[in-house]
Amino acid sequence: MQIIKNKTMTEAKHFYVNGRLKDTKEVFKNYLISSDFPEVTAEKITDETETNGVEDKDIFMYGLSEKEIQQIINDGDRNEITDFVLTSYRPMK
Repeated sequence: MQIIKNKTMTEAKHFYVNGRLKDTKEVFKNYLISSDFPEVTAEKITDETETNGVEDKDIFMYGLSEKEIQQIINDGDRNEITDFVLTSYRPMK
């Protein structure tokens, strides 16, 4: 799990993403990203911590908005936000 910046908790949006890690080129599919953070500090997050009904153990990363996800896809390997490349995404329903 990665946390990249501080945001205020609102109604979280969740997205399934596909991509690959930059360093190992390992491909991943249907990883879950939450646009917001849980209402606890990072030190107190457990697998059971929920972000609007989604458990932490199911979330790959916190803190990316849909716009940021789109930018990471557009930037490809040049993105400086994450240590992975995203190739596609879809909102969780």
